[in-house]
Amino acid sequence: KGFPLNTMKLLDSSRRPFGKKTWEAGNYVCAQGKTVPLVLQLSNCEKDKFTCNDGTCVSLFDRCDKKPDCKDISDEKQCRIVSLDEKSYIKDNPAPALVYGEKLNVTLSINIQNILDIQEVTNVLILKFDLESAWVDSR
Repeated sequence: KGFPLNTMKLLDSSRRPFGKKTWEAGNYVCAQGKTVPLVLQLSNCEKDKFTCNDGTCVSLFDRCDKKPDCKDISDEKQCRIVSLDEKSYIKDNPAPALVYGEKLNVTLSINIQNILDIQEVTNVLILKFDLESAWVDSR
């Protein structure tokens, strides 16, 4: 009946468990009860902060801004617009609606940062903006 005595042991020589560290998981269920090393990240950062690999916290606004804020530069690594599992993601298979047969609701938000130019005669407006789209994926 399962593996009731699971253990976690920090393998890193650091005394602080926060950040991305290697742990030894004893009697690990996903490894059929064997003891295996796992790389896990433990954070004590606020929800509006990014947890650096060394456990320190920086503002989420400083993540992926091409300026290293973490001592280990982890805030500038893996900066993709969208991170997907390339082996299992099928781009032609969009997220299904929450209710079968209905369309998926997508909310768009725009935050105008700067008005760069207004040309009234030609009806041209040049903006610098952030565009955010959000939806609930039922998968």
